[in-house]
Amino acid sequence: MKLLILITLAILIFISTLVFLLKFIGFSSELQISKRGVALNSTIMVIGILLVGSASFFSEYYVKNNYRYTDITLAPADIKTDMDVIKKYNKTTYLVLYRDDCRDCIRAESQLTHAIRYAEHQGKSVFLLNVNKMNSIQGESFKKEYKEILYDGKIATPTVAKLEGTGKTWKVVEFDNTGDIEKQVKILNGK
Repeated sequence: MKLLILITLAILIFISTLVFLLKFIGFSSELQISKRGVALNSTIMVIGILLVGSASFFSEYYVKNNYRYTDITLAPADIKTDMDVIKKYNKTTYLVLYRDDCRDCIRAESQLTHAIRYAEHQGKSVFLLNVNKMNSIQGESFKKEYKEILYDGKIATPTVAKLEGTGKTWKVVEFDNTGDIEKQVKILNGK
């Protein structure tokens, strides 16, 4: 997006320089600009300025609101440690599971990451875990601890689960592992 801004800015500078040269220097009578030409070039300059302004605004919006899973994913060991601490305080938390090679996960990425950021903004604890990063021991441990959210004994992705700590274990309050993005967003947003 920054490249688009630079290109637009370069075009605007080029047009402005050309108008300046033709208007104020006036190379010859053949190159003189008529009043209509000056008005046209002024219009082009205004359009160029609006283009640069809008490109700047939308690129800023895009940068702020285009989250990726990789921007907010923790390592499996870090998540396990953090979640072990949180469950001791009987706190509600959310677990989002994905795979970086899963078509449904890729399709849901934008909506889920927005929902995760929104949930975090509300003060909720959300853990995002790339299942592909778990080793076999972590995977088996996960399957034992979260049997309720498995699909035929396997970790389905994307999965969103609302969990409540009971002091020693996690109680699954609500979850979706069907890939229904709207339902998963509702779980994260508490609606």
